[in-house]
Amino acid sequence: MRKNGVDRTLTKIQGGVCAPSGFRASGVYANIERKTDNVSRETRENLGLILGAQRYPTACVFASKGYGAPTLLSKKHIQLGSARAVVVNSGIANAFGENAERSARVICQSVGKYARILEEEVVIASTGKLSVPFSETPVLENIPSLVEKLQATNESSLAFARAIMTTDTAPKQFAYSFYIGDIPCKIGVACKGNARVCPNMATTLCFITTDVNISPKMLTKALQTAVNDTLNMLICDGISSPNDCACIMASGLAGNYIIDRADSEYNKFLYALKETLAQVCRLIAQDEPNAKLLVCKLQGAKSPRVSKTLAKEVIKSSGIRRKITQNSLDVEDVLSLLRTVEEQTDLSKVEIAVATKKGKRVLYEDGRALKMMQEELEKTLDEREVEILIKLNDGNYQATAIGNNL
Repeated sequence: MRKNGVDRTLTKIQGGVCAPSGFRASGVYANIERKTDNVSRETRENLGLILGAQRYPTACVFASKGYGAPTLLSKKHIQLGSARAVVVNSGIANAFGENAERSARVICQSVGKYARILEEEVVIASTGKLSVPFSETPVLENIPSLVEKLQATNESSLAFARAIMTTDTAPKQFAYSFYIGDIPCKIGVACKGNARVCPNMATTLCFITTDVNISPKMLTKALQTAVNDTLNMLICDGISSPNDCACIMASGLAGNYIIDRADSEYNKFLYALKETLAQVCRLIAQDEPNAKLLVCKLQGAKSPRVSKTLAKEVIKSSGIRRKITQNSLDVEDVLSLLRTVEEQTDLSKVEIAVATKKGKRVLYEDGRALKMMQEELEKTLDEREVEILIKLNDGNYQATAIGNNL
């Protein structure tokens, strides 16, 4: 039975990419960096695999330019909108080397051989150092073990999440349950990233699984829409990287009516996907011991372009970030930035506030700055998460940008 409206209830559940039905995962250590010190070498997983029970609708979004070899091959493999496996290595990125394309291809062939699937059913990604030559040999040596260890458990999900880490301080995985109509559905994710992060998709690998029944066309539409509003609004250090990828596979095992058009059921799934990716952004932006999570929520813009551009510019501003580090914010900085980026901004209609767990402080409204003791503001902003709330009162569009103060 189909229901109208968007159910905004997401319930956190245990697990990651194996939480939805139809998926197994694994992670193993492969000596990709060719470490020779058997005493001190790190043996955390650095080769991961997700395998579907069959070929499922699959969609990917990649960085807008600078494609590396795995990205180019994955784009070719998902042309028909479906896949069965995702293989990822960390440590050394296979991107632009002399044999990068061949390496990516033979890895997919090996996964196909041992998992008994077609090489064209494999999405491949690679992350790590770009300045060190990549060799596929240690990857190929460990693919049999990788396939053998596949399980549909929380621990296997976590092993995959660990395998895709580079400079991350901890593995990033989580899962939600939600409803489409009367049907319970699940969505799980594993992601990495905490450096070289700026639009679009920079050094962000994000792998999502769901049991929602959805057509390849609508899955692609949902992922592109969600990424535009989340991962492409994530800014940390302003440096880009070539192997970025967000990938989602949908098993359809939840049993809902197939989502094949942009109706209320599609909107419910899109909401769940956006919230999932928004949480990914928060995890990435806050993955620094001394970082404050910085969120700019901009409302009342006259167009989507204005809302997104202004929100991102606030997060990118070194002056604003420096003041947040000092538990302060100068409204003059924000007003100047708004007018510089969008010269038609009517500052007399602008409202500016900050919010943390300690409460909300309005700093500017009705064309004037509100008097406030600096001590009060510092106390409010002395938190790990700070929101800058801006209302332009000039239209109906809104956007959220996420970053940190470092």
